[in-house]
Amino acid sequence: MTRSLQQARKLFQADCSQVIQQDSPWCYGVFAPCSCFQQTPGQIEQEACALSSYLKLYTKLTRGHGAGLDSLFRAEASYYAGRLSEAEKQAYIASFVAHSEGQDLIALAAFYILGWISVHKKGVAGWQDAVRSLKERASAIIKQAYILPSSVEALQMILVLETGQPVYPAGLAEGSLTGDHLPGLHKIQVTLYLNQLLDSRQLPRLTACLEALFPDGMLIHSFGDVFPALLAAQAYSALGQQEACRQLLKQLIGFLLPDRLFNQLIVYDLKTNGLVSACFKADFPAQAAQFLRARQQMEAAFIHGFPEVEQQQAAAQLSCREQEIARLAASGLTNEEIARQLFLSVNTVRAHLRAIFRKLGIQHRSKLNEFLR
Repeated sequence: MTRSLQQARKLFQADCSQVIQQDSPWCYGVFAPCSCFQQTPGQIEQEACALSSYLKLYTKLTRGHGAGLDSLFRAEASYYAGRLSEAEKQAYIASFVAHSEGQDLIALAAFYILGWISVHKKGVAGWQDAVRSLKERASAIIKQAYILPSSVEALQMILVLETGQPVYPAGLAEGSLTGDHLPGLHKIQVTLYLNQLLDSRQLPRLTACLEALFPDGMLIHSFGDVFPALLAAQAYSALGQQEACRQLLKQLIGFLLPDRLFNQLIVYDLKTNGLVSACFKADFPAQAAQFLRARQQMEAAFIHGFPEVEQQQAAAQLSCREQEIARLAASGLTNEEIARQLFLSVNTVRAHLRAIFRKLGIQHRSKLNEFLR
């Protein structure tokens, strides 16, 4: 492509494209350059350099269209590799360059990266600024260009997916992955839809959708395939299909390991009580210690951004009997009713509840449901 642009530069001479306008949305609304351009394991730096060379020519031919995308690519790659300072710097560069050239979608995506970085830095204000910036800029973009609302909608949903309670659009919640949405966003739509099925514990439906979407099995061809594959692995594990889960995780780790793009693996490892760690130990033992060190560094920040993980870890301390009593108490049964159902004395139930409250750090049974999801 770069060679073609070099030839085009000679033909255009001092002119610019009359087809691609400066305010056209980049790549038909796709806002995650790693998903598109990171395809060869171990070559992410080479791909970043190639993208910079391409954009140096392309932006001159199109009055700045796509400006800032190379910095956004580096910000995204640095973030997923856990190099947060470099990710933050590149995201700010991308935001500045993109805003200067009217590339609103690229500027939006830079704020998305900055929002995630703020979680790691325990910066609630930074997170709120990122969400506010997305909403403000989204409103302006929607007024200017008909083609962008689905991109903006997807960005906002992803940003609040874990830390908030996203409201899925009606079409997406019903499984409509076409319609008014842009073709370039299909993979992102699929990921959001699978996440919605996983959130609502519609696991048989989720695996049926996976079979329909990937009849030849799920293969990791690019970084964009990582996110639906992680959701699929989580669903297979929940359904007891451990070998399918393991084979998918092996494929994911094999793709991400050469560039040490561990962040998303760590996120899912923490959410699934160590599925990824177990796969590293069994199938990639030489790299397991490296992954576990990265996981340990990220864990405190992750818990700050995802409080439900801390709750899950606290609940994991309960014995089987304590979990049983906690669930009955959370359902509204009295101590006496629990005692009758489990053939225990009321005093024994009270003793178990005191131990449960102490381990969970709560004072009343009304809080139990927060730990027993």
